Amino acid sequence: MRGWAPRAAFALVVVFLVSPRPSAADESITSKISLRTANGLLLNQGTGGSTFSIGGLNVSYAYHVKPTVAFGLAYEADFDFERSTTPLSGFSLFWRWYLRGSGVPDSAEGIQMGSVTRELFSIYTGIDVARKEYFLGSNPLDAPTLEQTGSFVSLNALVGADSPITDSIEFNVELNGSLLTFAGSDNRFFVRSYMLIFGLSYVW
Repeated sequence: MRGWAPRAAFALVVVFLVSPRPSAADESITSKISLRTANGLLLNQGTGGSTFSIGGLNVSYAYHVKPTVAFGLAYEADFDFERSTTPLSGFSLFWRWYLRGSGVPDSAEGIQMGSVTRELFSIYTGIDVARKEYFLGSNPLDAPTLEQTGSFVSLNALVGADSPITDSIEFNVELNGSLLTFAGSDNRFFVRSYMLIFGLSYVW
């Protein structure tokens, strides 16, 4: 489980380094990296039970194929403070479609000069597919060989909003909820998550 964090950081740094940068002649912005915290409810639909996750980590990179459509990669880790563990962590691939406004400034070239426009409040919806690993804690003394780790895949729906603070920094808030969980390594553990995610994004 702990090995995911350095791999996630490395992957996001690589994406950042290889992503295209605007030239002086083309000032369009196509990329966004976000650092957010996730808070909400984790429900195990396998054997039942639930717990609250507070202060979870969510780091993501989004590439805009156009101002209103983006896809990207995120690393997520949910923290269960009651048990002092990280119950879920993993990567997700996401897609966003902006219903109002745009995810990045929209550059328009005029006859003599270009202009850049951005809504003060943009709303989007989308989906993500996540592969999550779980950790249930240390084995009890009466069952030292009990398997306490595993993984599953979830399909989630999301709706969120962006609001620019400066030309390159914006505030983001998102509701993210599980629609379906499948492909688990253990049928007892299929965890649905219902999260309020918020934080800051850097656009370039």
